[in-house]
Amino acid sequence: MVAKPEIHQSEITTPSGLQVELIDLGATITSIKLPMKSGARNVVLSYPEPEMYQKDNYFLGSTCGRYAGRIGHGRFNLAGKLVNLETQSGSGPHTLHGGPIGFSRRKWKLDPQRSLQSAEFRLSSTHGEQGFPGNLKVKVRYEVFDSMKLGIDFFAKTDMPTIVNLANHSYFNLDGDAKDIRNHYLCLNADEYTIQDTSLLPTGEIRSVENSPFDLREPDLLGNQISKLETSSGSSGFDHNFVLRSGSDNLREAAELTSSKRDLTMRICTNQPGLQLYTGQYLKEPFGEWSGLCLETQAFPDSPNQPDFPFSILEPGQIYRKKTVFSFEF
Repeated sequence: MVAKPEIHQSEITTPSGLQVELIDLGATITSIKLPMKSGARNVVLSYPEPEMYQKDNYFLGSTCGRYAGRIGHGRFNLAGKLVNLETQSGSGPHTLHGGPIGFSRRKWKLDPQRSLQSAEFRLSSTHGEQGFPGNLKVKVRYEVFDSMKLGIDFFAKTDMPTIVNLANHSYFNLDGDAKDIRNHYLCLNADEYTIQDTSLLPTGEIRSVENSPFDLREPDLLGNQISKLETSSGSSGFDHNFVLRSGSDNLREAAELTSSKRDLTMRICTNQPGLQLYTGQYLKEPFGEWSGLCLETQAFPDSPNQPDFPFSILEPGQIYRKKTVFSFEF
């Protein structure tokens, strides 16, 4: 029996008390602790022991890639050639988050040259891994700031044309007790969303959120919107991609989430074009349904097969760089 690799932990923190704990498996966030008046509050779902991440099926806090989200039927055309990817059970016929052994399943290398407030993880992905073309070098940088902000920067470069879409998959619960996020207040800076079929794959249509349960442009109790969604479509919760409005500068406002007691607000800014909202309705032990929600800033799902979706191809000589900033106010 082959022993599973040892997991290494690291931590970044600010003098003001923002603390983020990380592991090298999946370049994963295992906790985000805030110095609330009542004491330190962890605002993401976490396993009690690092080793439990080896059996995780929820991509909990991990870096998803090479391509976060779904790619239809595990294939796409690139430069006139059909590329076939690995698919996994539980995702229908599609490739999800990079395949059965995506970046969330890989051991990353922590850069030893680090400060108290930042950490960088590196990974090399060889040509043909999970079916993806090109030798890809990837870096994710986490940095915390005294202003109660966490920045995540993704970088990648390739030696031949390929597709890249990196995203963090943390599950947030701003109450810190991992019970029910339907009592949170959510606002998304999105006028449109992408229509998807019953297998959660985009059809290519982009539709206005106007007069629909997808209209989250004003802060509202998340449970209200979930009830409207269930009434109109039978869906038990959100697992949908929203089209973010263009910003006036490099970063655009994406989302605002507020705790049930309104004692903590998280704002998200990003240079990604989309945000995948997943409300945790399929979470099981050791958590539970609705115990956390994902706000994944990323490219649109299946964009390699959808010509009207934002570009996701990386060419040799180009640098993939995407940034997301989480700001906490209390």
